Amino acid sequence: MSFESRKIQIVGVLGLCLVLMSCASQRVYDVGPMHTAMGNMVNLIDERPDTEKQYRLRSSNTFNCEFGIYDLGDSSLRPSPMEMLLSSLNSENKPSYRGAEIRVTQFRVVVNKQSFVRKITWKPTVSESLCQAGPEVLGGIDKSLNANADPQITVLLNASVNGK
Repeated sequence: MSFESRKIQIVGVLGLCLVLMSCASQRVYDVGPMHTAMGNMVNLIDERPDTEKQYRLRSSNTFNCEFGIYDLGDSSLRPSPMEMLLSSLNSENKPSYRGAEIRVTQFRVVVNKQSFVRKITWKPTVSESLCQAGPEVLGGIDKSLNANADPQITVLLNASVNGK
């Protein structure tokens, strides 16, 4: 093997390592300032389990169906998901929300870079044969709806307003 081909092979391996590390490492997404005028018109109660508030990498195994999918924790977003929700509800200025008690039981932000990462790290013939998380998996996507292999974000919110 020539020096040049070894150099290219090493650069390829380093590139793969960087891509995998970017999927496995937690970063903070700064959404920017939120609307804070009008005070707290709603009473937002966070009833999510602690596990849902934490960053979670689904799998670091490239052959796993959930490889490249991760749940953002509260510390992954600035402001936190609950702060964004409260700001949004307060900025809506809808009389029906004034004084409402909103109990949030689930609020997850799921990032799916599975197709994107596999597209740049594997040959197309290998990438197509690997397991992909479909719509039955939270954060999974129907490949036919994502022909460009773009990263996807899914937000899941379950809440009750005044007990309903």
